Amino acid sequence: MKEQNELKVVLNIFQKFLELNKCKKVTFDIDGYDLNMQDDRFLCSGVHRGPEHFQPGQRLRPPIPISQYIENFMEALDSSGDLDRYSEDGDQEIYNYEFVIDSENKQVSILGNYSVYKVEETQMTELYAKDMDDEEFSNFFKKLREEGDFELEVQFEGGGDSGWIHDTGETRKTDNYPVPPFMVETMYQMLEDYPGWEINEGSQGEFTFESAGGKDRLTLYMNMNTEETAEELIYQFNY
Repeated sequence: MKEQNELKVVLNIFQKFLELNKCKKVTFDIDGYDLNMQDDRFLCSGVHRGPEHFQPGQRLRPPIPISQYIENFMEALDSSGDLDRYSEDGDQEIYNYEFVIDSENKQVSILGNYSVYKVEETQMTELYAKDMDDEEFSNFFKKLREEGDFELEVQFEGGGDSGWIHDTGETRKTDNYPVPPFMVETMYQMLEDYPGWEINEGSQGEFTFESAGGKDRLTLYMNMNTEETAEELIYQFNY
């Protein structure tokens, strides 16, 4: 590949600068969508030689215009089909590439960064009617029993700075059972025990009303979502 050969020439010139400053590892960030440098400065991990040299982890501009050669190479790699745009399992889009130079081994590694979404273990909160000094709360369970609906499930979800509880739920008889406003307010109060349930990745779960065995109980089942960054090796070569 012509672009890779041109880049190798520039990398060998850049190598002298890295050796002089004892910079063992250089990282350039590349946008995962347009393959352009997010910042033409590089991040150096290594040992500085003294106060006249840069500190490890400091971002500096390269002494030569290496950025354009890296961008040309990335575009050529993409055109050839050798640049993965999705994670290995194909589920997540790569949003960022790291162009990493290992000056000790004269090796380049291209890493793809993508998001991994997980659901935390279910958490639970319970409210019993016998512990609530609230006649409306107790009467709602009584109404469920009288109607023959001994269990009611109400879904909720949150994310992106907004969240809501559905105003209808499912029973054994119907999937459109109305939940009175005062009970919805009680459920929102229960969610306050889980700060961030409606923020960013958010959460989802359900409220279950159970009236059986002489116990009237409202249970909140909460599943918080998390987002983590994962990376995988996309391409590697020596110069």
